[in-house]
Amino acid sequence: MSAMDDIDYCDMQAVRDAEEDVFARAMQAAFPCAASIPEAVPERLRSARAWFVWAAAEAKVSQSGKMGKPRKLPLIARGHSPYFARWKDPDSPVAFHEAMRFLERHGGRVYQGPDGMPFLVLGLEFRLDVGLGIVGVDLDDCLDDAGQPRPAVAPLLQDLLAAQMYIERSPSGHGLRAFCPGPLPPCFAGPSVKKKLESGIGVEVYVDRRLLTVTGRAWPGCSAQLVSHPLQAACLERIYAMAMAAPQSAQRPVQPTPAVRVPAKQLPSSDAELLEKAFSMRRNGAELAEIWNSTAAQDHANGYDASARDVTLVNALAWWVGPDPVRLDSILRTSPRLLDPARLAKWDCPKRVDNMTYGEALCRTACKGLTSWYRDGSWKPKWPKWRRKKKPPQEDSGSGPVPR
Repeated sequence: MSAMDDIDYCDMQAVRDAEEDVFARAMQAAFPCAASIPEAVPERLRSARAWFVWAAAEAKVSQSGKMGKPRKLPLIARGHSPYFARWKDPDSPVAFHEAMRFLERHGGRVYQGPDGMPFLVLGLEFRLDVGLGIVGVDLDDCLDDAGQPRPAVAPLLQDLLAAQMYIERSPSGHGLRAFCPGPLPPCFAGPSVKKKLESGIGVEVYVDRRLLTVTGRAWPGCSAQLVSHPLQAACLERIYAMAMAAPQSAQRPVQPTPAVRVPAKQLPSSDAELLEKAFSMRRNGAELAEIWNSTAAQDHANGYDASARDVTLVNALAWWVGPDPVRLDSILRTSPRLLDPARLAKWDCPKRVDNMTYGEALCRTACKGLTSWYRDGSWKPKWPKWRRKKKPPQEDSGSGPVPR
């Protein structure tokens, strides 16, 4: 390598280091409270093998061009280098001391993902599981720039303190996390509730299959440990009532979805006839009917993942409806699953990345991935080009040889 090559390499390395430094400063500014205080974390959380390390990454731009919030990506806290976690895998979480040792080794360093995306290792993350019996409450945008509670959340914060819950600041410094022993009160139809109040404060309650960041920055006056208290159930019921009472106008505006209409003559005349045909199929009609008639509470009681069964139902009915997400959504709204207020609230809940709701995103994704669908009593596949059979060579009418 020549001297000129050495200079170019040094210049490139200096530019790369400068870019990583700018990125690290930006992520640390977005999450000023990410540094964990391990001795302040309650013992019941520390004793559970449910820990991950999370990294900060740049926000994604939605389809409308709006920039979202910086993302928090879970990492498996084992090995010599960080890599993204399949956090639903039961073997992915580690013990608290392993996560802390991994964070001490890699915290504050910038790494490159498989797609070249940079991420900064910052803090700890805890996975809620129904077997742990721990309830997590997440209050987004409830603190002002000075770190004081907003007037709309002050009564709720007093209820959390009176119920002897463990409360801490979120990594952004604008939210709060609260933990208490479970289970959820009977008013919760499923393992979670998520709603944005009219005041702009986001309220989320989880008991299963959810990651929550843990900082150990305890709120003054809160309980230092997870202890049961008679007021905790009433406090959770009050949070649920606040979430269910939030008007639909408090949600972010959702842009209408352009629908690709299928000629009416290709589909049954009524939705009821279409469902009757779908449920009468010998292969998977009974399973589809069972998911259609079940509720999220029944799924949770039987050990099923309600969201996964939502996807199964939407994908199965999309084949019958065809590439029409509007009609698919209207049919699904008549199912017993969406007659439950809690499930309907999740169905109409906007996603963070774009302006689509949860149900709208499911319907659009299912319809977009169709390569064939039910048409006039039969299905007609649209094979890719590489699966189409080539035409046999035509014989030459002249006296020359037949081309091969």
